[in-house]
Amino acid sequence: MRLRHLFALACCISAAGSSALWAADIVTLDGKTAQGTVMAVTGETLTYKGADGQPVNVPVKALAEVRLGNKPLPAPAAAHDEIELTDGSLLKVANTGVRLKAKAFTLTPAVTDAAIPPPTFTVTTDHTLYWVRKANTGTVRADWRLKVVEKRGKRDILVFFNEIEGFQPSEGTVIGGTDDGTGLKFQDVSGVDSQSPLTRVSGGLVFYNPPPDVLPPTAGRVFDVFGNTLLATTVGIDEKSGKVTVKTVSGASVEYTSLAALARLDFAQGNVKYLAELEPAVDTPPPVPGEPSQPYLNNKAREGGGLRVAGKTYPKGVWVGPETTLKYPLGGNYREFKALVGIDDAVPVITSKVTLIIEVDGRKLIEQTFENNPKTKKPLELNLNVKDAKELKITVGREALFSGEGLNFAEARLQK
Repeated sequence: MRLRHLFALACCISAAGSSALWAADIVTLDGKTAQGTVMAVTGETLTYKGADGQPVNVPVKALAEVRLGNKPLPAPAAAHDEIELTDGSLLKVANTGVRLKAKAFTLTPAVTDAAIPPPTFTVTTDHTLYWVRKANTGTVRADWRLKVVEKRGKRDILVFFNEIEGFQPSEGTVIGGTDDGTGLKFQDVSGVDSQSPLTRVSGGLVFYNPPPDVLPPTAGRVFDVFGNTLLATTVGIDEKSGKVTVKTVSGASVEYTSLAALARLDFAQGNVKYLAELEPAVDTPPPVPGEPSQPYLNNKAREGGGLRVAGKTYPKGVWVGPETTLKYPLGGNYREFKALVGIDDAVPVITSKVTLIIEVDGRKLIEQTFENNPKTKKPLELNLNVKDAKELKITVGREALFSGEGLNFAEARLQK
């Protein structure tokens, strides 16, 4: 099956077949809306055909969303479960529609429609943060996150629930599902194995999957008509059949029979906060005579003008001077930190050498040295996992006095 990507950082679709064309509202970040038929999207440009039949190109960075015009289906009257993947994707599944064979889930969507075939999920326990039962009833979802998910440690959790005592978590290891998919094999912390029907798992499951420090390129969010929200790294359309395949950042995939199953594509990924818009706590020694007194600069480099990295100038970002530590409060509100990092192109000293350390909540994600030697100079593209983090810490150092000129963090931004 030949796939072309609908949107991704380094992918594209070419709407050669009519099945790939879809009327849409194209909304830019400045609030303007245009109507047209989506023809192609690359990592840099969306092309659509307007009312006059002429192609129009819009930079992807200028896009907020693409509305495909398909209305979400009504929520089910019956209670449904919720599965959250490790990347934050949310799946609404039928309360009786979860099966687990070994580590592979078989899921039935909570919302169905005879005219629109339901999606097919390819999800394993390695992709999954939790499965909570009856997430739409009472205060279950809020209590689940507060009393179970946020208190998780380094083990899986099997959770039972009753109206009197609420959630009753038991730590251990989820070994996997039974051969017929209807049962669960679990080992508690004392090493005792047990097996029970999935129907007896009245609260849900939490899986210990350590978050990766570096994430694959994230394209945006996909909202389908069934109520699912997917954080996608690629979205592909088969030119002949029209099938749509969404690959999530966690590695799970969801397949739809056509674009009729998708409601909206969010290129802005909900909310984006540029690092220059935040106020960090600063730790830096007193300035040395002859050196700049600013520990950091927003949206410009020490040498003046924009931030120049690898031959390109960026209007947004942060310059961080040597021997400087910046601590940005995140409050658990963001998912990714992205930036292009390098020594500014205007720095003339080829011996300039600086080190970078990035931490979240005391956990080191990146440690790298940058040299200004033209033969070895190479920028670093960051796409770091800061999900649920309270603090982002950036430290720029140098090996000796006058040996470092600081670092540019071009397009440095946090995404929800």
